[in-house]
Amino acid sequence: MSKKEQLLTFFQNNYYELLLTMSEIQHGYNNTEKNPYHKEGDIWTHTKMVIDQVDKRYKDNIDFLTAALLHDIGKIYTFEDNDETKKRSFKGHEGVSFFLAQDIIENIRKNVDGFKKLNSKRILKIIALHGRLYQEIKENNIERVSDMFINDKLLLKDLKNFFLCDSYGRITDERKDEEEVIEFFNNAISYGKKKQKTFKNKLVILSGLPRGGKSFWREQFLQSNKEFVIISRDDILCYIARTNSKSNLNYNESWKYIQENELNEVIDKELLKLYQTALKNKKDIIVDMTNMSKKARKKFITQAKQKKYKIESKVITTPIQTCVFRNNKEKNIDVKVMLNMAKRFVFPLYDEVDSINIILGRFKTELSKELLY
Repeated sequence: MSKKEQLLTFFQNNYYELLLTMSEIQHGYNNTEKNPYHKEGDIWTHTKMVIDQVDKRYKDNIDFLTAALLHDIGKIYTFEDNDETKKRSFKGHEGVSFFLAQDIIENIRKNVDGFKKLNSKRILKIIALHGRLYQEIKENNIERVSDMFINDKLLLKDLKNFFLCDSYGRITDERKDEEEVIEFFNNAISYGKKKQKTFKNKLVILSGLPRGGKSFWREQFLQSNKEFVIISRDDILCYIARTNSKSNLNYNESWKYIQENELNEVIDKELLKLYQTALKNKKDIIVDMTNMSKKARKKFITQAKQKKYKIESKVITTPIQTCVFRNNKEKNIDVKVMLNMAKRFVFPLYDEVDSINIILGRFKTELSKELLY
């Protein structure tokens, strides 16, 4: 049995409900109209076509095969129909796929012969970024793409190879010529040199879902890096709620108290004050928040760059299923809130930050076998 057949057999036997849902959801409006970019129809048919392209172009590449299998699983939670344009969109599906994939990858590694050397971080990066460059290619933004990947041209090579599989793993009349795509990527890969800078201070930006282990990571990190200042909206929220109420409220109770007393503006001002004081005093800083979007990160990064800080991104990959499982009476985040956060996730690149590190979250593989709702 080939690697492709092994993977598909395992997925069908262990994730049949997910496979069935993917086969039921069409790319076209109202599940009936044709999508000009996906005339092949449903999500699962496209997935299999991409897997076939990987198998054809990069025979037995287990990382690419697994990325192809999982790159669009987030579409089942992100499809929206626009009744005016009669079009269906899947905005943010890359982020949702990213935050669904890790425990499925681990399950494949443990149980499919020949897949024990799966590179989870490589696969997750491909999943998060597989749709990121379509507009850049359309506009021929070679210099911009080179800047985005200036310190990781190997990742850009992976995205070139996967882009071809994703592009040709569909039926469409809108496809760009393969030779033009290859030329674009090759030019972006060869353009520019790795940036070498010297810094005195660090800003560490954590990104990840609520209940994903960000605060656990920070506590472990602080054991040997005690001088860092922590910027955490949740910490400030709980402090203000407990101080004003004069009660030892848990997180859920604190959040409710803040909403009822309209204190969100007070929290935001206190957070900004703490952050700017740390910058002024040239302290190393950890921003412990979800930081899903570029916009959310920018308000911290812009000021730190002006102070010549090194910007380090730490992305914690704990899957949505595990984050929901960790809910309790003290802190409970609804699954739809988690999904909406994941939709906003934009993987950080070198046009934003100076270094990027994926931190594989802890998880329970059995949770991924059931749909979230």
